[in-house]
Amino acid sequence: KFAATVNQSARFQSTTAALSVGVQDGNLMLNGLLIHPLWLRQRCRAPSHVQPSTRQRLFELTDLKCHVHTVDRQQDNTLRINFTDGHTSHFEVQELLDESAITNTKCQSMLPPPVMWNSSDAI
Repeated sequence: KFAATVNQSARFQSTTAALSVGVQDGNLMLNGLLIHPLWLRQRCRAPSHVQPSTRQRLFELTDLKCHVHTVDRQQDNTLRINFTDGHTSHFEVQELLDESAITNTKCQSMLPPPVMWNSSDAI
């Protein structure tokens, strides 16, 4: 078990069982991928944050002002993530890896191809 905190130097990482987990600039770092704290909070399923029968969030995501404060890897291959606003969430590592890979791939595939331009091009 290890803990990483946002207050440590610019970057802390611990690699255990081929999993790299840490905190960088208030974001979760998971296997080299930066995961924004609001992305994590949007996926929080805690009963205090989600209405059980409808699974609707009980808060406005845009009202949150938080960062990842600490992350602890648990024995059951979950992460306990503490946020700077005092909230704690638990996430299964594999679910985070799967969803972040899908999101990252989907976002990359939605981008238009780059087009070179110069100052003479009209806007």
